[in-house]
Amino acid sequence: MTYLIKNSTRIIYPIGILGVLAISVYLITNLTSFSDPGALSFGIGMDLTLLSTTLYFFWIRKKDVPKITVIPFFVASTFLAGYLLPESHQGPIPFIIQYVIPLLELGVIGFIGYTVYRLRSSYSNQAGIDFYWKFYYAAVKVLKSERVASVFTTEASMFHYLFNWKKSDNTGYSYYKNSGIVAILITVGLITIAEMFIVHILVERWSVTAAWVLSVISFYTLIQMISLARSIVARRTQITAERCYINYGWLKSVDLPLNLIESVSINPSEDTEGIHLSLFQEMEAPNVLVTMKEPIKVNGIYGLSKTGDQLLLHLDDPNGFCDELSSFL
Repeated sequence: MTYLIKNSTRIIYPIGILGVLAISVYLITNLTSFSDPGALSFGIGMDLTLLSTTLYFFWIRKKDVPKITVIPFFVASTFLAGYLLPESHQGPIPFIIQYVIPLLELGVIGFIGYTVYRLRSSYSNQAGIDFYWKFYYAAVKVLKSERVASVFTTEASMFHYLFNWKKSDNTGYSYYKNSGIVAILITVGLITIAEMFIVHILVERWSVTAAWVLSVISFYTLIQMISLARSIVARRTQITAERCYINYGWLKSVDLPLNLIESVSINPSEDTEGIHLSLFQEMEAPNVLVTMKEPIKVNGIYGLSKTGDQLLLHLDDPNGFCDELSSFL
């Protein structure tokens, strides 16, 4: 009996969420047949946003799912309500989208930022720990999820390296001088600027809204290119007494415990299979192979990750890196 009760509580909340959605869609399709569609629209909007979010919270509250996912669920529910409800009967949705959601996003980012600031002393004396890793470790402690923490870390790192132009120290191993990757990113950025104006003018003849949407996307891409180029220069691969931090800007990062490294060698064969820690494999041909004793996760952008036991990377000084890393193994 206890088993049945527990299983029933597991499915009652997702069924409730689907029920709210189904009833809301039915009412919206028949909205004009009611005497007071405005009041009904307000109720539908509240159900799709607050009620469905409350059901979601009770569904995950005893699970390992991070509680912070309630916020993106609420945001998604709000935009869904705005899409389903007719423009003339949006109810509270425009207010939520314009005022509540931005405040929630700023609150989450501010809370994580405060946690990073509060925990900065825990990592200040650790070699190899840069902004990316400080923010990531703090976000994991707050959010209780590596995947969600990776999403916030990507965004935070992108803006950090966009505005932080302090001269980087020369410790660690660079990976951009021989490949020309920074020059490529700058070139792509310049092309994006030209494309942004040309496309905007052409698309504006068809739709002003679409033109501005594409311009915003192009501008965001430009920001990413500049930030990534800066982070590639700033985030060198570091070896400490206990760990090896292999970085490729804020695009890819991996924290390797030295006791899990099986071997390291230079100039791996072209048919060697493994995880490439580079953007363009043709231009940044791997010249170092790190073999692990067991699979390890490589952090990508926005929660994406890969797991493997062989890492392929391109470094400007592969011999120096292999010699130093081998001395710790």
